Amino acid sequence: MKIKNKMKNYLYLILILICSCQITAQNPGDTIVVQTFDYSSNTRDTIAYFPDNTNLSFEKIILSYNMRCKDNIINTNGSVNNVGCGAWDYSCHTYIHDSTRIDSILSNQASHVISNFSGSSYDYSINPVYNYFQYIHPAITLDSIITENLTHIGYGNDSLDVVLATENNSFKSHFLYTADELTAMGLLHDTIKAISINVLNGNQTANFLKIRLKLTNDSLLSNISPHLTGFTEVYNSNTILYNGLNKFYFTNDFLWDSISNIIVEFSFTNSTVSNASLVSADTTTNISGLITNDANHITLNSAENIDFPITASMMSNVSDEITITFWANGNANVLPQNTSILEGLDTNGYRTLNIHFPWSNSRIYWDCGNDGTSSYDRIDKAANI
Repeated sequence: MKIKNKMKNYLYLILILICSCQITAQNPGDTIVVQTFDYSSNTRDTIAYFPDNTNLSFEKIILSYNMRCKDNIINTNGSVNNVGCGAWDYSCHTYIHDSTRIDSILSNQASHVISNFSGSSYDYSINPVYNYFQYIHPAITLDSIITENLTHIGYGNDSLDVVLATENNSFKSHFLYTADELTAMGLLHDTIKAISINVLNGNQTANFLKIRLKLTNDSLLSNISPHLTGFTEVYNSNTILYNGLNKFYFTNDFLWDSISNIIVEFSFTNSTVSNASLVSADTTTNISGLITNDANHITLNSAENIDFPITASMMSNVSDEITITFWANGNANVLPQNTSILEGLDTNGYRTLNIHFPWSNSRIYWDCGNDGTSSYDRIDKAANI
């Protein structure tokens, strides 16, 4: 009998364990009750979250709640809004939000999305392909000239070496011709198809020579705010400048409206410098020409920057002193801000040189040296507005 009783107890315990395991699991049709707020709540704005269990899914949601009406009164008169509960309170302004934003209907999402591509197969490479594209600017070849109107501007009493300064690797110049000058020389609402310059010496190279024109109302050129946009490119080719008249035929005609002034821009890039080019020109009393060569200054906006690779040999003469000199023209409408006008990194990536010029507190900081523990020498000074 004792043995028999013990077996019954074991069976009873086993049944209890099995029932307990079944109770903790959720099956289709099971009900989960989530309490949101009760009658002691001081607010009606309550967010109730579903159980955070990835093993659960919900097929039907039934909301069951009691309405808490003021003074237990049901308002049957729609014109009175502050008495009990009205006809518009039945929803209790309850909303169900699905954070995944996915409807219960089965949906598919592509494994990869490629911008501006709608096909089903896309060729790609996991290694750089180093593609090179050759750009050939259209060239103009004249078989014959039936008629041509020539207009000369100026008399060529002087010679300038700043029209096309081919002794530089890179160069750009702007020259302004006023509408009065053009009209006085016989140009009137014409289509310009070419431009010529008289070179007093010869055989200079101007690779990637580009000529661009622009209409403007400006009567003077300004080095503070030069024209950078709005030009029409009319010529682009590797060019040899010969002694005498060099004519550049346009690939695109340029229409002059007989009212505006014209800016003519010359620019080129030479991998190997040539000799200086002398061009026939005249001197004016107005600022009618701007030049820049072998760029020696930069203009930066916002978070722009330029990287200069510095080798160890370049710094071999630097030991414990360094001087950096520059001119800077800041914008008083923007500064002071958190800025760094220069920073230098060593081979370990430590910032060993830094100039905050200025910082947002209107102070200029000079930092030098870094042992890798953010320890460096610093001096600072207030900057006047």
